[in-house]
Amino acid sequence: MPSAVHIGERLRIEGAGAAAGEVAAGSRPLALVVAEDRYRVLAAGEHTLSEPDDAPEELLRRSSEERWAIGEVVLRRARPQLVLDLIVYDLDAVPMVELEGVTRALVALMDELARRKVVTVAMEAIGVAHGGISPAELAEALELASAAAPLGLHLLLCDADSAVVGEVLEHLERRLQPAADASGDGAAEAG
Repeated sequence: MPSAVHIGERLRIEGAGAAAGEVAAGSRPLALVVAEDRYRVLAAGEHTLSEPDDAPEELLRRSSEERWAIGEVVLRRARPQLVLDLIVYDLDAVPMVELEGVTRALVALMDELARRKVVTVAMEAIGVAHGGISPAELAEALELASAAAPLGLHLLLCDADSAVVGEVLEHLERRLQPAADASGDGAAEAG
């Protein structure tokens, strides 16, 4: 299993076998990225690091008033650490998450990270939880989104189940290997 995969000079994806909140608390990356649903209640109380949990009544009130689009990047908090929610789950749909929405969200994330000049980010295995997309599909979405990544971005891919991270990295390395072999420039390197 590769410990890291490089996509040219644009993006280095490294596995971190812990939940994103744990990685963020330990190594203090510049940004933390969390998967969220259109109402932003799925991860309510998770990944808040220092914020108190909202009361259930407040979550219900907020969920009935606010609704985001699949593929959006929503600022949860700018300080003391940047936390961004990627809207990929739709609790009203079956399936709750689709590859197209995850890809759209990852491309929007790369644009947002470039705009904010972020170079290191801890990110959950976006869309894989809750019966979502497969690790192979996440690898595909990451490859497609990498073209929009800021030059030199270091992404720490996290999941409480380290096997999920390993699967994503393996699929990504396999997807990139034919391109590296054809071009001869080593675009995909295991780290």
